[in-house]
Amino acid sequence: RKLKFANKEVLNIIALKLNKKVGEMRFFCLLIVIVLLCPSSYAAWQTYQNDLRNSGSADGTGYYPVKTSNFSIDIGMNFQPLVDDIDANGNKEIIIFANDSLIVFNPQLEIISQAKIGSILGQPALFNFDNDSMIEIIFNARQDSNYYFFAYDFDSNLNQEFNITLPNDANFSGIKCLILNGTNSCIFKDKLNYIHIVNLDSKVDNSYNTSAYNESRQTVPAIGDIDNDGNQEAVFWFNNDSGGGYGFLSFDLNNRIVEWVADNIFSPLRLAPEIQFQLFELKGQPVLVDLNNDNYLEIAASAFYDDSFNQDARTDWFT
Repeated sequence: RKLKFANKEVLNIIALKLNKKVGEMRFFCLLIVIVLLCPSSYAAWQTYQNDLRNSGSADGTGYYPVKTSNFSIDIGMNFQPLVDDIDANGNKEIIIFANDSLIVFNPQLEIISQAKIGSILGQPALFNFDNDSMIEIIFNARQDSNYYFFAYDFDSNLNQEFNITLPNDANFSGIKCLILNGTNSCIFKDKLNYIHIVNLDSKVDNSYNTSAYNESRQTVPAIGDIDNDGNQEAVFWFNNDSGGGYGFLSFDLNNRIVEWVADNIFSPLRLAPEIQFQLFELKGQPVLVDLNNDNYLEIAASAFYDDSFNQDARTDWFT
């Protein structure tokens, strides 16, 4: 809520571009370069939407430089790029996954290191869990028919710190990392709708089933204490019955149980008997925010509806 200029606006623009295709990556990376050139210690982007609640905001002040440079590349990914000084050398790096590789760029979009890691399966994250000077790159990837949780660091070269073999198909599994009850942890939900809590200190993955149905879209949790009980909850997009509608699942990260499910909040709509169902697309991920200043977090989300008719009176689009 402490809205300022330059850095926040640029970062918000970057956040809104997450669903763009590879062909638009040049503009995306230009914005990242502007962020890197702004003289602010806040110009980093370590996780999806830049915080645990998916708010897509950043504190700090900065300015648009009088002169900018346009550095262009032809590669990109369908997830948000990450930006930070991951090797503690005073310069920020850009992290992108493309062509089954993890790639580290300098601000001029020159490749300074890359490693073959297989197919990335969801939104990655940056998180320093071992208290050294380097920030780890954390992601899920598929190699051959196996699924892994990876942690890499970078000190002029990319180095794998460890990996954990995952028991299920880990597609759609965007990661958020935090200190949970004093333990460095990462949270994600896999294709079989198991929620994983990875203990980064012991290198142990525990998973918890939430549904008999498979997930069909990318999910990234929004994390916060939504009921003011002192426990952190992870809120995910969720389809409880494999039907046409989507809603939310709230998972208590301390007690490691499903608190509640609210399904079919977003569903195909029929506005009149003669009009076919309106199809919809979920946009982004759930966001946690106190919208009415009652000291409780609300869940905000967005869906786009299109009735698919070609007649002027029935080209209804709304979000």
